Amino acid sequence: MGIDNKMTERIKFGDKYRLFWRISGRKTVADILNYTIDETGYRVIPVLLDDDLMKRIDTRCMVSIWEKTGPKIYVSTAYINLPREIGETGIWHEVGHIHYEHHLQNEFYDKEQTIVARILAIENGNVLSIEKEADSFAVLQSGKEAMIGFLELLLRTRPTGGNLSFNEIGKRELQMRIETIQKL
Repeated sequence: MGIDNKMTERIKFGDKYRLFWRISGRKTVADILNYTIDETGYRVIPVLLDDDLMKRIDTRCMVSIWEKTGPKIYVSTAYINLPREIGETGIWHEVGHIHYEHHLQNEFYDKEQTIVARILAIENGNVLSIEKEADSFAVLQSGKEAMIGFLELLLRTRPTGGNLSFNEIGKRELQMRIETIQKL
């Protein structure tokens, strides 16, 4: 039995998730069920195709957003064209952000704060803890090799830029994330 999204603030969700892919050609690409701790109910986390949103927020493949009605994952057509195993690993990374409730962390309330924190971390040779946690969650769901394959694909296909461009900084972050996962 599903749970009304208005009730989710009081309900505790557990570690059990199931991913259901939908027939292509629709706005909803997949649904993820996140079961309550007592497994008497679940919430649905939809995976939605929305190229317009992805362009507006300047994101290439996917993003998780916590809306008033609950968490949602948005993907682009570029994501849809990924091989299923690699794409699924990316979805589990976004579910990791939801699972660990990264949206509730004060320092990451808006995109600008997150970008600044991410750049500072990378310049200091680190990766944000929220990315490490989401990566670890994806590794548990899909495996180490699948997660490395997903990040390597993002690294290979990321546009180039000058040394201080966000694309080059992003490439450094992806490489550090790969190295972190290789050590697991």
